[in-house]
Amino acid sequence: MPRNPQFTAGLPSWLNEDGLDLSRVPIDSILRRALSANEDLFLDGCKLLNSLCHVGRIEAGVFLLGLLRQNSDNYARLTAIAAALAAFPTAATVDALAAELLRVKGSNATRGYLRRIIDTLERFPDNIAHARILELSSDLRIGARFRQRLQSIAFGTFDDW
Repeated sequence: MPRNPQFTAGLPSWLNEDGLDLSRVPIDSILRRALSANEDLFLDGCKLLNSLCHVGRIEAGVFLLGLLRQNSDNYARLTAIAAALAAFPTAATVDALAAELLRVKGSNATRGYLRRIIDTLERFPDNIAHARILELSSDLRIGARFRQRLQSIAFGTFDDW
C-alpha cells in the first residue's frame, strides 16, 4: 500500500501509517526505563527491550546482558531479564545464563529465577545452546532437580516441571 504523504508528513521515521517500526525506534528512553528504580518502569523497559531484540536490535540484547550484572542480587528483576533474553539467542546469552545457573544457589527465593533461566535456554536453537545444556546437566554445582530438567532438555525427553 503506498504511503499517504499527508499522513506521514512530520512523523518521526520510526512512526508510519503502518504503526510503530521497532527497528527504528530510539532506544534511549527505553534504556532509562530499564535502569529505573521503579519496578513498573523497569518491567516495561525489559519488555520493550525484548521486543527490540525480536526485530534484530542487537544493542537491546547486549543491554539486557549488562542488566544481569547490575541486578545480581534482585531475583525478581533477574527473572524479568532472563525472560526478556529469550529473544536474544546468542552464544553470549547462553554463556551468561549458564554462569548464572552456576552462581546462584538454589533456594525458595531463587527457584523462580533458576527455572526462568532454564526455560529461556530451552527456547534457544540447539546449535547455540545444546552443548552447554548438556554440560550443565551433569554439573554437581546445580541442584538435582534442575540438573534433571537440563538432562530432559538435552536428551529430548519430556519432563514437566
